[in-house]
Amino acid sequence: MIDYGWVMAQGPHPNSKLPRGLSSDRGCSLCKKMSERIAREFVGRRDLLKIVEELVWVIPKMHIQGHCEKCQYMYHLLYTPGAGRACGEGVERPWVETKAAAAICRDALPGHRQEILNDVHNFWSYMKSIGLG
Repeated sequence: MIDYGWVMAQGPHPNSKLPRGLSSDRGCSLCKKMSERIAREFVGRRDLLKIVEELVWVIPKMHIQGHCEKCQYMYHLLYTPGAGRACGEGVERPWVETKAAAAICRDALPGHRQEILNDVHNFWSYMKSIGLG
């Protein structure tokens, strides 16, 4: 699933000179054989293979604590050039609001459920952008 999301996020004409990093709590296992999976599952997207080989994998700071020492050295954000003091957990912060919307979504039809979740996440993004200014 992460392969599909990553490929779609690259768009139709990705810039191979742009450095990319991918943060996942299972980064140490997902990075293995990713180029083989991309070549097999996305035959028309051979242009991504070079990008995949140069992809920098990291594990968010909260999740890295549960990994072995080798993973902590290889995938910790503190040891990743250019990562600065990032925590990598930003994607998990709206879970409280998403869980609150689950009670409403439980009885909704699929189209309405999608609209509810879009509204919740759009509101979260809006509030986050307001807080940046």
